[in-house]
Amino acid sequence: MKDTKGLTSQEVASRVAKGFVNKASTSDVKTTKQILKENTLTYFNLIFAVLTILLLISGNLGISNFTFLPVVFINTILGII
Repeated sequence: MKDTKGLTSQEVASRVAKGFVNKASTSDVKTTKQILKENTLTYFNLIFAVLTILLLISGNLGISNFTFLPVVFINTILGII
């Protein structure tokens, strides 16, 4: 095997002065606010929110017309978990 050699102290100092340093990338961890926003403000939920508003405006308040709402809530909850 080859004998490997690292940078000398001078080489390290030179690279640090030039800004050639390793920086940790930002964390991939999402905040609770980001998770809630991403799972509630979806195209899927928007479509069903519009349908709900249209049904409420039309005055057609039969419970059978809103059977899609549990699907929206379950989808949102599963996305958050």
